[in-house]
Amino acid sequence: MDSLFRSVVAQSLVAIYVIQDGRFRYVNQAFAAMFGYDSPTDVMDGAEMSALVSERDRGLVLSKVAQRLSGEVQTSHYTFAGLRRDGVEVQVEVHGSRAEFEGAPAVAGVCLDVTQRLEAELAARQAKGEMAQMLLDADQARKVLLSVLEDQRRADDRILELNTNLEQQLHYQQALIDNFPFLVWLKDRDGRFLAVNRQIAEACGEPDPKAVKGKTDADLWPTELARQYVDADRVVMESGKCLSVEEQITSRGERRWIETYKAPVRDRNGGLLGTVGFARDISDRRRADEELRLADRVFNSTVEGVLVTDAKGCILTVNPAFETITGYRKDEVLGGNPRILKSGRHHAEFYRDIWRSVNATGQWRGELWNRRKSGEIYPQWLTISVVRDSDELITHYVAVFSDISTLKVAQEKIDFLAYHDSLTRLPNRILLRDRLEHALMRARRDDGGLALLFFDLDRFKSVNDTLGHTVGDELLIDVGSRISRLIRSSDTLARLGGDEFVLLMEDETDVRQVTTVARKMLDIFSSPRTVGGHALTVTASIGIARYPDDGEDADTLLKHADLAMYEAKSQGRNTYQFFSQDLTSGALERLVMENALRGAVVRKELVLHYQPQIDFTGGGLAGVEALVRWQHPELGLVSPGRFIPLAEEMGIIGEIGEWVLNEACRQMVAWDTEGFEVPLIAVNLSARQIDRDQIVQITDSALRRSGLAADRLELEVTESMIMREPERALGVLEGLRALGVALAIDDFGTGYSSLAYLRRLPLNRLKVDQSFVNDIGRDANGEAIIRAVIALARNLGLRTVAEGVETQSQSEFLRTEGCDIGQGYLYDRPLPAPSLRAGWGQGRKVAD
Repeated sequence: MDSLFRSVVAQSLVAIYVIQDGRFRYVNQAFAAMFGYDSPTDVMDGAEMSALVSERDRGLVLSKVAQRLSGEVQTSHYTFAGLRRDGVEVQVEVHGSRAEFEGAPAVAGVCLDVTQRLEAELAARQAKGEMAQMLLDADQARKVLLSVLEDQRRADDRILELNTNLEQQLHYQQALIDNFPFLVWLKDRDGRFLAVNRQIAEACGEPDPKAVKGKTDADLWPTELARQYVDADRVVMESGKCLSVEEQITSRGERRWIETYKAPVRDRNGGLLGTVGFARDISDRRRADEELRLADRVFNSTVEGVLVTDAKGCILTVNPAFETITGYRKDEVLGGNPRILKSGRHHAEFYRDIWRSVNATGQWRGELWNRRKSGEIYPQWLTISVVRDSDELITHYVAVFSDISTLKVAQEKIDFLAYHDSLTRLPNRILLRDRLEHALMRARRDDGGLALLFFDLDRFKSVNDTLGHTVGDELLIDVGSRISRLIRSSDTLARLGGDEFVLLMEDETDVRQVTTVARKMLDIFSSPRTVGGHALTVTASIGIARYPDDGEDADTLLKHADLAMYEAKSQGRNTYQFFSQDLTSGALERLVMENALRGAVVRKELVLHYQPQIDFTGGGLAGVEALVRWQHPELGLVSPGRFIPLAEEMGIIGEIGEWVLNEACRQMVAWDTEGFEVPLIAVNLSARQIDRDQIVQITDSALRRSGLAADRLELEVTESMIMREPERALGVLEGLRALGVALAIDDFGTGYSSLAYLRRLPLNRLKVDQSFVNDIGRDANGEAIIRAVIALARNLGLRTVAEGVETQSQSEFLRTEGCDIGQGYLYDRPLPAPSLRAGWGQGRKVAD
């Protein structure tokens, strides 16, 4: 055992010493090499302790040694500046304790050359904090260890002289290795621990190093960890070479990085006695290295530009994103000043405010404009932060910025869309209201006035339904463009939505001037235009309200201008109308009607009237058309022209249409029961019903519920309904035709239907619009159209029905031209069910 400990001391890569009476009584080879001596003998024979200490630290070292010799301090740990034999200064870290040597007090301990470590720590603080410290270079350690083994024989004799008492020597040696700042152990050939220091015992949870002696790795560590240690020992024993590794282990549930050095121990004849090892925890260093590597990856991969300067503003480094954003290469800006990026848009005071904030708070964040290398000025979002050292002195400035050009453009688009119509690019309702409020404020302050012209396009819905929304959108854009060229720069033209527009004329109350503008607008509308390949003439209705005569706030003026616009529509459209107080009563009536209409079906206020359709061949009843009426308890019998458009606007036309369909089928079966035979009943479908996927199911349900044969029901649709979404309409009509019901096109000739498409529809009849019937005897063109429609229907295998027949001459013309059926006041008005049965129940015929 004594030989093994002497071997550990002699071969130790850590410098070991014993001082007594101011001189070195023992040092090992590592100690001699640290101070530039060839052998331990050179130190012990010729060097005083103070000769190895720099002049400035001799007092410190002598004081520490004296404290330990006197027993005032048992152990100590400090660093001093040492002097090598050649005069070179080294930094030495000492771990020492009081001991006895040959019966007299002495100081024993270990020394570490920490010069490189201290220099590395200083360099790491000055650069990026990166530190890479190694305990011993494996190759150097191997050479040192071979040198130590070479001197083992000479050292053995000296150590025998120093250790007169084995128990004291063992205690002395344990004190030495316990002062090592890392884990130390000695194993025999079988892997049993012969000696360990205190750190080893603590690591494996043993109370004392003596408790570890005689045990193996399998006794102390988890299975996998013990296997790693045993495999490493085997490599050292089999190769006879030193081994240095960094490995990650799990101890007590925590993963740690350990740096380990292992070397073989040989006897005087070179035989392997076991292994000696040193290890230290380098988790903090590895963690710091990883953080530095991560920081470097972030620095180089972030999309934000980064610029670092020293405390004087000299550029030290930039990242790749800086080069991408600014256009400057890294080598072009290093050593320069960030002022090369200035755009010239900001005053000097702006930059002074930035630096006042940085120096006062340590940071500034905000938006500014800078210049690229190309000269382009661009906006950026910038954050400037300070970096301070341990003394709170500023060492660096770090600027992080991003190019927000795209964001600025997007924000401008968002701001524009928030206050403008996306289709026409005109101001929207929000911006109009804002400008109207400001105009009213000026008018009140200056005792002035203003005018609002509220207008929308007449029958714009027919354009959308017939030609499609794309053509409708082009028409709206064209309207906005034409009116914008007409008005003054101080006026505001806004689109409220759909086909509704408002023109705000500020500082204008003169009736003649407002009238002139309204007439010019009507002239513009009346001019033909080509939109989407179609020649269109679209008119408009204009309502006018003025401040202060027609209202003193924005809501009132807009409401009154809207009422005036509806009045213009009621007067035949394509005109303008100034607001008058009489219009408010009409608005109230409309509101009352809306509320009453909403529950008309539930309250059973709707009734059907039936208008006869006459067969021109025999003069008998060919069928009837069911026409809905509203029997209001206070308003009386309301005509369809008043409430059907309102029902469409309110979205309840589908509910009313479904009721009409069910009631018409029920009435037909009731007449059959009474013995009054009506060949066919025609029911009009609304556009909303065509759009609903359930119309086929609703029709089928009405037929099943009533028991009416499907071929006695005819459903009428208009051209505009079909041409709005032709393919969808075709699918719906084919579904209805599959039920067995008849189908007819109402108001034929007034729309924009394609004859090629018309041929695909599953139709039974065409209904000639009454506007053409009215032209009979007055307009040859109208008569020609009727002939063409009758001929078209005949060629397509369809029957024709003429609406609005009011005179005998009209009836005669239609019969002569081959029209099949007539309908109009000449034969009878729409009648309640009992009146129709009473007038036509006896087989009545129309006289030739």
